[in-house]
Amino acid sequence: MGYPLENQISTAKITGAFAHELCNPLQGVRSLIEVIHRSSAHEADLSRKLERVEDGMNRLAGVLDAFRVTYENLPRPADHVSVDSFVSEIAESIQRCGATLSRDDDYPPDSYVYAFAPELATLISHALIDHSPAPVHIALHSKQLENTVAFFSEIASAAPLIMPWIDANNSDGLAGLPILIDEITRQCGGAANFRYDDFGLRSIRIDLPISL
Repeated sequence: MGYPLENQISTAKITGAFAHELCNPLQGVRSLIEVIHRSSAHEADLSRKLERVEDGMNRLAGVLDAFRVTYENLPRPADHVSVDSFVSEIAESIQRCGATLSRDDDYPPDSYVYAFAPELATLISHALIDHSPAPVHIALHSKQLENTVAFFSEIASAAPLIMPWIDANNSDGLAGLPILIDEITRQCGGAANFRYDDFGLRSIRIDLPISL
């Protein structure tokens, strides 16, 4: 399996530069919010508004953390990981982001894939959770399809998903972290697809070839 290291270097440089430019003003805004909080503790309405601003800043910080993982460890070859350990890594990242989860696995126990496991796990969890109102429950489902394993991560809801899957070749509405997920998945020889509803991103599917 070949590894497009030059593409990885480009991805790492772009995300690193983007994160660097945002980190300093973000920290300045968060410090200012803390100062205003302390000086206006007796003003309930202002405090509520500041809490909403702070929540937005915290979400932005989470996105920057997701960006950072994509440039700190690249370039390198994709990890040769068992399917079980890859799904477990996604599950652990989801729990670190504060969501609950359920798993449904349907693949041979000795299946392996090539994947940038820490990067994809972090990006998937942040893409689904950071802009969703709490509490969030993620349903993880993975199954073997001929020579690939399909990994589904979906925000659980009683409402069925009716919107079509979106990939990078049909990218209307595809932006932000899904673009990074798609790029990194392609660099491991796989494909990524996304589904949205009226409230935003609901489901991510990653297909990776089985490693023999």
